[in-house]
Amino acid sequence: MAYPDVREAQGATIICGTSSWTAEILDIKRSGPKFEKLDVTKLTSTVAKEYIRASLYDSGELDLTIHFNPDNPYPVTSTGETFTILYPAIGTATANTSRSQTASAGFILEAPHSVQLGKIMEGTMKVCLTGAASHTNTQ
Repeated sequence: MAYPDVREAQGATIICGTSSWTAEILDIKRSGPKFEKLDVTKLTSTVAKEYIRASLYDSGELDLTIHFNPDNPYPVTSTGETFTILYPAIGTATANTSRSQTASAGFILEAPHSVQLGKIMEGTMKVCLTGAASHTNTQ
């Protein structure tokens, strides 16, 4: 059975629009969006609590695991970045194949790294996403 919409993660990349920072990405995790629930339970409510969804949402966070390169510092700026995830193309991708993407404004919350004897240097980056994300479907 063929699964035409299933994609392997290989080929996914991150682009930082403000600083043009790039890295060898090992893992991308994006958590958002998340809506808060607002408790509207009143004294006349019966049986169970009542909730409504807040109209504004939290855009979430972006967690990256990378090969750490001390010659390529993290894009830590006071103005933040535009983080764009380029998803792998379906089928045989080439450099010129158009790919779906999600772009979000954000800023780095933390960026630790590890340097251990006999191991590849790795770093992680936690990014707070802010505002609405834009998604472009190019498939």
